[in-house]
Amino acid sequence: MLLSSVCLSVVTIYCIFTSANAYKSFTPCTGDEDCIGLQDAKCKGNVCICNGSRFCKEEVKTPTVTKIGERCNTTEECLPLQSECGPNNVCTCHEGYVEEPSGRKCLQVSEGMGSSCIEDVQCYTKTAHTVCRDNKCDCHEHMHHHNGTCYNNVALSQACTTELECSLTHAAFCLRGKCSCLDSHAPNRNATKCLPVALGHGASCEDDVQCTVTLGGASECHQGTCTCKEMYQLKASIGKCVRDMLLGDTCAEVSDCHEPFEGNTTRLECILGVCKCQPSYVEVDGFCINSSGKEASSIILCVVLSVLFIFL
Repeated sequence: MLLSSVCLSVVTIYCIFTSANAYKSFTPCTGDEDCIGLQDAKCKGNVCICNGSRFCKEEVKTPTVTKIGERCNTTEECLPLQSECGPNNVCTCHEGYVEEPSGRKCLQVSEGMGSSCIEDVQCYTKTAHTVCRDNKCDCHEHMHHHNGTCYNNVALSQACTTELECSLTHAAFCLRGKCSCLDSHAPNRNATKCLPVALGHGASCEDDVQCTVTLGGASECHQGTCTCKEMYQLKASIGKCVRDMLLGDTCAEVSDCHEPFEGNTTRLECILGVCKCQPSYVEVDGFCINSSGKEASSIILCVVLSVLFIFL
């Protein structure tokens, strides 16, 4: 009986003593995460204290470092996982890890484009100009990646420093500091894409520029086909669209002379540098008319009637 009383007294004294010291850990804090090193501890009054039946013993006075970059003496003092006390006596993350913005965690550096992530810092630590988007490392907006490197999206005619900045536009490259189309292509009228240059008259097209590169400025894309504009014809010897040399115009060769009407391509010829009617045609009111048949009679009748109308 006496022994039981003594034991009870000892236990009571121990409990009183420990409970009196149960709320003193000497570990400052601003949140519960600062009390990671203490069992079941919570941050109350800017000090880590115990929770439930656990006790924070007063003699536990080991300093704790809760943020990367703060001073330390030993690695044991650095609370963030994957951290250590570095040579400069500050807590640093292990190799291959990087501190999150709050400095309370060390996160694994992502392997590159498309790797999983939580924070941007995991991405741009290894790959420049990257962010964490939808938990995957990706390039900043208005940028694209090629072989794991991010490049600016540069449109045609805009300034560039490398060919890969122009690569979003098919058949484009960086020429003298600007994104340009390859010689085999030409920019469309809105300069949004490079189109293949048409091979010649009659080639398929979708924009005038495809024709003008080959046939000259007097050509156009008409109903999906490269052709010469009205009052112009294809001069085969040079492969360009040239102005029609009409009756009386100066010329250098037979093919220069041309009347702009279907079927009239053979009525003129170049004689002594001037476009004149061929022998089987006569000039009537500025046109070469068949010297025999209804065509000449019709034209002459129209001319006579026009003259009579003027004087009546």
